[in-house]
Amino acid sequence: MPSGISLLLFPPFNNGGLLRGTSSAIEYAVRFLKVKHIVVLGHAGCSGINALATGNFQVTEHHDFQFVPHWLNIGLDAKNEIFGQFESFSENERIKLLEQAGVLVSMQNLLSFPWIKAEHHNGELNIHGWYFDMKKGELLEYNRVEGQFFPLRPEQETTPQDALKNETVQYLEFFLGNAKKGGEHIFLDSDQG
Repeated sequence: MPSGISLLLFPPFNNGGLLRGTSSAIEYAVRFLKVKHIVVLGHAGCSGINALATGNFQVTEHHDFQFVPHWLNIGLDAKNEIFGQFESFSENERIKLLEQAGVLVSMQNLLSFPWIKAEHHNGELNIHGWYFDMKKGELLEYNRVEGQFFPLRPEQETTPQDALKNETVQYLEFFLGNAKKGGEHIFLDSDQG
């Protein structure tokens, strides 16, 4: 039973066949394994989002990527909106906003799959947006009502190192423990993106 899928920029349904491997994995998790929670996990310092923001994803002039530009284009509308609306922000601030927007784009794209949308609207499937700020050791969750990210455990007063250790261990124990009981969760993160 899979414990997660590594990807932040999740493609929409029926994207012309360019990104079907990811769609197959999520379909298997939702339709066969019957996961009850999908966690889209973005993080600070994401190289994929940095490449989207700067256009610098060519490792050398000799690389001619076939799939990377299509994958990055998933977040292009969010990039254009953020970089247009927040011109006075520093590049680092805009990239952080884009990292968080990538989580929201992926959450929205997940709902473009008819079987995900149906399960979600029936209350059988929850989609969570998380953002991990590694420098601060802070795990944030998107609050749909407030329209922004908030700490998952705001009452905790710890150092960033303690927060990282405690929250990571607790959430992994919770989700992996539940996965062993019936595979109710799947993570979509950007560690490989």
